[in-house]
Amino acid sequence: MSLSDFLTRVVLPGLAATWLIGIPMACTPGTGLDDEQVGGDGPGGNLAIRGTLNLDRAPAGQAAPANGREVGFAATGGFVVTAVSEQTQRVYRGVADENGAFEIDIPGSESGNTFVLTIVGSDGKPLGPVLLAVADGTGLTGLKPQGDVDLGDIGIPANLGLGPIMAAAEIPEASLDDDSKTRLGENDVPVGVNSFGKGAGTLLAGEAGDGADGDEDGLVDLFDADDDGDGIIDDLEDGAGAWGFPTGDVRANFFMNLKIQVEDSRPFYHGTPEELAEALSRLTVITFEVQTEPSAARTITGAHLLDSPAPDYLPLTTEPWTGQLWSLTGYALEASGDRFGTFVTPNAVMEVGDTFTVQVDFDDGGTERYSRMLNYIFTSIPRLVRWGPPGALADYDPGDPPLRGSPRDPLLFDGTRDLVLEFIPPLDESGAPLEGFDYSFQFFYFGDDGLQINGNDIDYEATFPAPVPGMDRTCYWVRATDPALATLSAENTYTVQLPGEAFVDQVVLNDGSTVDVARYKIDITAECPSGNAAITVIFEKQ
Repeated sequence: MSLSDFLTRVVLPGLAATWLIGIPMACTPGTGLDDEQVGGDGPGGNLAIRGTLNLDRAPAGQAAPANGREVGFAATGGFVVTAVSEQTQRVYRGVADENGAFEIDIPGSESGNTFVLTIVGSDGKPLGPVLLAVADGTGLTGLKPQGDVDLGDIGIPANLGLGPIMAAAEIPEASLDDDSKTRLGENDVPVGVNSFGKGAGTLLAGEAGDGADGDEDGLVDLFDADDDGDGIIDDLEDGAGAWGFPTGDVRANFFMNLKIQVEDSRPFYHGTPEELAEALSRLTVITFEVQTEPSAARTITGAHLLDSPAPDYLPLTTEPWTGQLWSLTGYALEASGDRFGTFVTPNAVMEVGDTFTVQVDFDDGGTERYSRMLNYIFTSIPRLVRWGPPGALADYDPGDPPLRGSPRDPLLFDGTRDLVLEFIPPLDESGAPLEGFDYSFQFFYFGDDGLQINGNDIDYEATFPAPVPGMDRTCYWVRATDPALATLSAENTYTVQLPGEAFVDQVVLNDGSTVDVARYKIDITAECPSGNAAITVIFEKQ
């Protein structure tokens, strides 16, 4: 197919004929520079990308696809347009004014490089890439600016399933890179837009390529929940952890935690949708951390989250230890050891696509910005459904009241045998079980006085003279690759057998004394680098 054939315009019914380029956001690292941070001393001088964002309304009678995402804004002021360099992976940004006009300034050092643009709503959610052209089920997204480029009016469908985001201005062939493409689905919408890069419709046949959008689903890796299109969200890929900035100076992690006691479990077993939403809003915590790499030539002096673009609940977030609004600190991350970080309660149900941007300040006067999208959401904890010795499991329900498995009503078990736990893994935002997590079963021991024995006081070698396979001190681990977690049952459950040797009758302390164990608290936890979900249950030998 020739380039001239490829550059066939698409006119959507009732929508303006437009061109565009774009990217949505995910686990992959990125740094964005503001206009005032861009230097002009590179070869070829500065570059600029301009345009004006417009929300297009569907004509009467045009039904939106069932899977289409609504753009819930009346105006485009505060929208951000990001440009990701295919060659350097650096991210540049321009903020739309009240009329939707934006400008992205790019240093001359990027001259000759290709950029993919993404529109991000003022709520922080990526809306999709800008397509420059469409032909034969493929879209063109690569822009090579030659000095200043004006994209003209950029039409954004009010429902993202109605058609692609495109820009009205014709782009000279010299400013196009026909190697940067995206796969298109219904209504010529890039296949990853409506699902943030997740799901069967985004799967890639074969290996992902290099560049800003390796799986060609329309979402740059920065805003793509599954950036290689293999059906596994990035958070659960081998080697996932903290994400590094392209400069190599900093690593960052945004970490979700939904960890509850049995006393808080009823909404996750029997709650109405409203009760579940209230529990998630109150019990979910998210941590933001940035850390200087050991090899870095500069040091972090401060960090904070940007208040725009950001989820609309950001002003509602509170510090759990004070109950105060996080906004009172300017969304600051606090220095702690070798990193800056904090954790907050969102006081709202977070959503896939929510994107946060942290600005990091350095001792050399420089700043960098890092954005990351939430690729999944916990909507439940691991729900224990059966327990007991091998071959004789009993059904479990926390009840209300009594709260079975709580300190006032512990689960009584046969202390001479292994303990089997059958549970449903946490569910994601769609209600589907989240697979691919490691599981930890953390043991806490309580004496006859009802007090928890301090783990730092325990002599583990003396308490466990014969090492218990799978145990690390008082934590029993089952990795995602273990056969027990390889396949969900027909009831969407996993079954794990905890070794009886872990339920010691007595612990030895560092001073040589011993304490009899009366009860066992176990945290059943699904874990991955970006989050964990857990329920804590109390057991007692009968």
